[in-house]
Amino acid sequence: MRREQEKLEHGIRVECKDAIEKAIAEKFDGYTLPGMPQRALSGSTGRNV
Repeated sequence: MRREQEKLEHGIRVECKDAIEKAIAEKFDGYTLPGMPQRALSGSTGRNV
């Protein structure tokens, strides 16, 4: 049962990673990612990018 849960969670993480990479490939212009606040892109430090 534990092994099945780990396998399922791994699959979900891979799907999430793939979706993030696809969104970045389609929308990132080299400087900004539309719809993302600058704070999220700077690593939540609160610094201006």
